[in-house]
Amino acid sequence: MARHKSIIVNPEHQVCALCGCRVGLHWHHLLHGTANRRIADKYGLALWLCHNCHENIHSSPHHEWTEIDRALMQLAQKRFEEQYSHAQWMALFGKNYYSDREIAISPYALAT
Repeated sequence: MARHKSIIVNPEHQVCALCGCRVGLHWHHLLHGTANRRIADKYGLALWLCHNCHENIHSSPHHEWTEIDRALMQLAQKRFEEQYSHAQWMALFGKNYYSDREIAISPYALAT
């Protein structure tokens, strides 16, 4: 697989961040849209997802996948702000993904 940069996970640890699967992996940008994908690449805001999880994140009508997608965006913002700042995040993305509560996600997203 191609070499990838991530501040979320060790990209060499090729495992789905949501289910732990090790086959059929896709490099998932945590922020959507063409411009945001470029910024995500620049700052390493991406991680591995298996084919099924990746498809569900992008196209499932079920609420739990929307929540998971939001949790991954929160994780991206958290990791970015640990290295840079909230002001830089807002200047680049213009949206705060934090709410009153942080949404829990799978421990695979934190695997190294």
